[in-house]
Amino acid sequence: MNFGIENLEPIKMKSWHSGNMYFKGCLERKEVFIKTAKNHLLINNEYKALTLLKDKNNFPEVFEYNVEEKEAFIIIEFKNWHTLADVLSGTININKWQVIDIITDLQKIGEILRMYRIIHRDIRPENIMVTMKGNVQVILIDFAFSISKEHNLNEVCGNNEIKLLKGLGEKYKPSCLKWDDAYSINYIINELASKFELEFETKANLLSTDELCYEYKL
Repeated sequence: MNFGIENLEPIKMKSWHSGNMYFKGCLERKEVFIKTAKNHLLINNEYKALTLLKDKNNFPEVFEYNVEEKEAFIIIEFKNWHTLADVLSGTININKWQVIDIITDLQKIGEILRMYRIIHRDIRPENIMVTMKGNVQVILIDFAFSISKEHNLNEVCGNNEIKLLKGLGEKYKPSCLKWDDAYSINYIINELASKFELEFETKANLLSTDELCYEYKL
């Protein structure tokens, strides 16, 4: 794997799923993020989901992917921003109006996922990137475990990987093996509103639908 990538170096995401390897580098003067995985379905799902969402601003751009090699990989846009976990932990300075902009973007992301009938399943603050430079922008990442009934995005784990499935979405889901993207987004919005003492104008109101929900049956 080369593709003319310069300054390639490994990175470690302590809160991300084990079994994958991550790198960053520079491709045609653009910073890129490379994810490799032995499970080709993870890369395939991520590529298909991001290709469907390619015209939307709240998702990373895909530059290349390959599932033909032993180690599948995907190369996507790299945003060296803060995560929403940084915002919630108070490690960065942010004002009320920026928080409201973040909440507006989160609601927009939920509506886009519903429109494209994609269930992300791992919406949590660590998978949400935020920039405070200029206009606030929010980007949702890590679509490897996404599901869709219409777009050939399939379950990528089985009963032998139940521990991994249980970890998807962490506390931001209705139950251990049930995912609801609207629930996840509303949960995060309520966390933001509570931490920054925002009032009714930021009330979470994204409605759950079949397009946003998925339950794994043992």
